[in-house]
Amino acid sequence: MGSVSVIIPVYNRVKSIGRALDSVLKQTYQPKEIIVVDDGSTDGTVDYIRENYPQVTVLTQANQVPSAARNRGIAHSTGEWVALLDSDDIWLPDKLRAQVQIIEKNPGLGMIGSRRYKNCYDYDEQVVKRPVARAVSFFHFLKQTTCHTSTVLLRREALEKVGLFDEKLPAAEDVDLWVRIAYYYKVVQVRQHLTAVFVSKDSISLSRKKTYYYDLHVLAKWDPGQPDTLDVEKRISPIKYRRIVFNNTLLRAWRLYKHCGQAEANEFLAHAREILGLSLIGMEAISGYLRLRGLRLNHKTPIK
Repeated sequence: MGSVSVIIPVYNRVKSIGRALDSVLKQTYQPKEIIVVDDGSTDGTVDYIRENYPQVTVLTQANQVPSAARNRGIAHSTGEWVALLDSDDIWLPDKLRAQVQIIEKNPGLGMIGSRRYKNCYDYDEQVVKRPVARAVSFFHFLKQTTCHTSTVLLRREALEKVGLFDEKLPAAEDVDLWVRIAYYYKVVQVRQHLTAVFVSKDSISLSRKKTYYYDLHVLAKWDPGQPDTLDVEKRISPIKYRRIVFNNTLLRAWRLYKHCGQAEANEFLAHAREILGLSLIGMEAISGYLRLRGLRLNHKTPIK
């Protein structure tokens, strides 16, 4: 199987970092090393970790973005596999062991995730005797996010081939990396819940609008009609790409309408047209489909 390095970026999480670290130390399959990268905390997080968890390696840096902290931790690590965990989430005790069992049966994997409990404090810590996984394709990642950051194990060889997190993306940087890995390697997701994710008030995942906007930037990188912006050869047919764009935009516009209102959905459609270079005919098709569901959306709304 090889060794596992755990990377935890943290910023002002003195109240929750202990919970995250305890969940790693309780794993039935122990990692080679645990690396916490402090992203400029001012609440005593670093002192708390060094005082209570001497076995943990702590790196510090000026405040940037979570992806920069993850990249530094990955560069410092030595394991053949990299396991990511956010500082306000936890792993269930069998998380690593269950994923290792799947990896041993599928030696060509580049990444493995799992299902997760979300904002559920009554999670089930039962023993996972027979983990079951399903394949997640490159095209699936382009359509929607499947693997949460705190659930994944990444093969170092895959990271060396496709690169690390894009630090220019303040959101959707995880999807961007998953897509690149899935282009070259097989990716699977364990069907059992192995992680509990807790969304804090200042979590970027709460900003649905911002996340959806940067999903479009990730999708635009794979446009076969534009000059390459990635260091990989694109093999998506224009027809398949347009189909993915249509489904991606439609799904997110609908969700924004449900959760944020009509104005946000309108603005998102206008942004999608600008970022993805969608034709007026394409936007009319999306708007027409949404109108069939009773939504009066206008994709021509100007971007603020």
